[in-house]
Amino acid sequence: MANIGEWSELYALFQILGEGKIHAGDAKLNKISTCYPILHALRNDIVNDYEVDSERKVIITHGGKSVTIPMKTFLDEASSLLQHLQSEKGRSFNIPTTQAFMETIGCSKIKAPATNKADIELIIHDPVTSMINQLGFSIKSQLGSSSTLLNASKATNFVYRIVGEMNTNQMNEINSIPEHMDRVAAIFSTGHSLKYDHMGNPQFYANLLFIASDLPQIIAECLIEDSLTSGGDLNKILGDVANRNPCKYPTSNYKAIYENRIKQLLISSALGMMPSKPWDGYYTAPGGYIIVKTNGDVICYHFYNRNLLEDYLYFNTKFERGGRHKHDFGEIYQINNEFYFKLNLQIRFLV
Repeated sequence: MANIGEWSELYALFQILGEGKIHAGDAKLNKISTCYPILHALRNDIVNDYEVDSERKVIITHGGKSVTIPMKTFLDEASSLLQHLQSEKGRSFNIPTTQAFMETIGCSKIKAPATNKADIELIIHDPVTSMINQLGFSIKSQLGSSSTLLNASKATNFVYRIVGEMNTNQMNEINSIPEHMDRVAAIFSTGHSLKYDHMGNPQFYANLLFIASDLPQIIAECLIEDSLTSGGDLNKILGDVANRNPCKYPTSNYKAIYENRIKQLLISSALGMMPSKPWDGYYTAPGGYIIVKTNGDVICYHFYNRNLLEDYLYFNTKFERGGRHKHDFGEIYQINNEFYFKLNLQIRFLV
């Protein structure tokens, strides 16, 4: 049994092998004319290599034997699988017809085992550079619920000092407010404000410094903005923060600096960086992203077209937060004579 997201990985494999190529996408998730011919698809499975030959066939080799299957068969299986995924309502389920085909092609697992952010590796011919490269891609699906780009945890907490005189009675009164955004609003409506103090997790802080030294401050400002408004897409929240220029960049081009910093966070999170694990700037899914759209289109954001990948992430994500009690944030606490408050970072795709 598997969920829609896991089945979508298999759908992407079938569709890619059936077409023998993958189209690039723009920032709005539309196909563009650029496409990448696929020579091989590789998974960490019993059969690791699926070779696309020049005669519209897929050659599957395992245990000294080879099986050749027409590419059209993969397209037919992809179409059948898509119909199931578009109509399925359960959280986890079997699809017997697809599982029978999996046995035919030596595919033992719906979701390929992965030790990093790459769900599939493709050997592609790049029409721009005329090079042949083997690259890992992360697969995201729009067929189910929207997925996260950066997961919330206690490691993604940002700690703020409450500015303005506060007493224990005020602290308890605000902490008794049930909703997160109402609590943040109450802090400001009582004449207080939040000033970023430090990050809750030293490793996440170190990872962000690897990207840019001012990135923790920018994220901290975004989390306040997101908690004070009715919410909004990531690019809107960042735009509102950039308008205030809290980092005091002494240049007329300061808004572009904020956008660049957040784009580097997004692309690092997409291709390798995890908050609580040491990160050295190495991308574990260096090919980019593969998106399975609701209509079944499979499009690619290749790292070689870095600007398109950055724009896709920037215009298709939003800030949100994890569970308040689970991740230990959203409650005023006191240390000596100072009062503090934590906000939590999570980034999710819009669809």
